[in-house]
Amino acid sequence: MTFDYRPLQKSTYMNRTVEPFHAVCQKGNWYLICREINPPKENNTVHPSGDIRNFALSRIKNPVETKNQFAVPKDFDVNNYFDSETGVWLSDTKPILVELEFSSEVGTFALDRIWHKDQVVKEKADGSVYVSFKTTQLREVVRFVLGQGHTVKVLGPEELRAAVVDEARIVAEMYE
Repeated sequence: MTFDYRPLQKSTYMNRTVEPFHAVCQKGNWYLICREINPPKENNTVHPSGDIRNFALSRIKNPVETKNQFAVPKDFDVNNYFDSETGVWLSDTKPILVELEFSSEVGTFALDRIWHKDQVVKEKADGSVYVSFKTTQLREVVRFVLGQGHTVKVLGPEELRAAVVDEARIVAEMYE
């Protein structure tokens, strides 16, 4: 299959050739999980041919079915390419243990929410709430944490804490 695709970082469409393996709806948005063949150069990086990639259907236009034959690899497991609880980014496939502390200001919100099917949630004596879960979706958790402002603090891992600090610094510099 070929199509024109507009990546998040671009304002123009780029032609893609893929072997589609699976489609998934994540939080109301549809994604195509594919093996990309001969990918274009993007942002001075090249994704190797044969990489498994996610493409948002909303950013695809002009799809054309090719007659190229291919087989989905026998070891392909769609669950290795997205976390149905958190997101669809393919930035990493190694799970991380996310540990968050919600302030007492939003403690009830944190207690009432299902963050992940394997979550651990503990209310503390001061009304704050500890939440932990494993996910591969670092970028999605960074966005979530930033959206909560001062009411949530990252306890771990350090990689997540550093990503939140870096992004918050960039946002603060926009307003200086």
